[in-house]
Amino acid sequence: MQILAVVGSVTVASALLKEMERNGCINCRVVHTPVCISGGGCSYSVKFDEACMKILKPCIQRRRIKLRGIYKESLKEGEYIYDDIS
Repeated sequence: MQILAVVGSVTVASALLKEMERNGCINCRVVHTPVCISGGGCSYSVKFDEACMKILKPCIQRRRIKLRGIYKESLKEGEYIYDDIS
């Protein structure tokens, strides 16, 4: 499973990505937030493996990042579904 940590800008997403990589989460990347989550607005997310969830909280606290939400991505019948786990 993949997790999306939604933030407001690509700059904040890049900072969070670097912090997560420094703390051992190597399979993460910055992506545009899916429209079904963002509501059509412009936002970015850091997408990472569920195993890195324990790294997320310390990283956002160190960088003082405000998350817009945390979503679990799953694939059902060929469609991506996003469950809010904030």
